[in-house]
Amino acid sequence: MAAGTADGGRARARHGEGGIGAPGRIERVLDAYDAVGTPGPETFTLHVYDGGQHLRHPQMPGLPLPRP
Repeated sequence: MAAGTADGGRARARHGEGGIGAPGRIERVLDAYDAVGTPGPETFTLHVYDGGQHLRHPQMPGLPLPRP
């Protein structure tokens, strides 16, 4: 399990038991988000295709979203 927490104004992934790598991916995305100056939602693009959906930003790693 991973949960988001605030750490001095920065978002952080909190690792729990039984993780499958998601906390590391979340941490990388949050670090990139901080590095590019916390861009607003209008700078992201949602890509939806047969294999799933991804949230993309030109200066950040892609973030796969869970299937509905």
